[in-house]
Amino acid sequence: MRQVEIEQADFVRARGVQRALAAQGLKGRKVPDLVIAAAAERHALILVHYDQDFESIAQVTGQATEWIVERGSVD
Repeated sequence: MRQVEIEQADFVRARGVQRALAAQGLKGRKVPDLVIAAAAERHALILVHYDQDFESIAQVTGQATEWIVERGSVD
C-alpha cells in the first residue's frame, strides 16, 4: 500500500464533503474518514476499506472505492 501525507488542503476538502453529506441527510461521518478520503482523492488512489462511511463519502466525491473483503463478512 502507498502511504501519503495529509495536507491542509485535505482538511479543507473534508469539511466541504462533510457539508455536502449533511445536506443529503448523511450526518455523522467520522472526521478521520473524511480526511483519509480527501488525501486518497487528491492522489487519485483507490480507497480500499471495510467501512460503509467511505462508500457514503464516495457518493459525494465520486472517487473509486473497494471493499477489502466482502461487506459484512468480518466482525
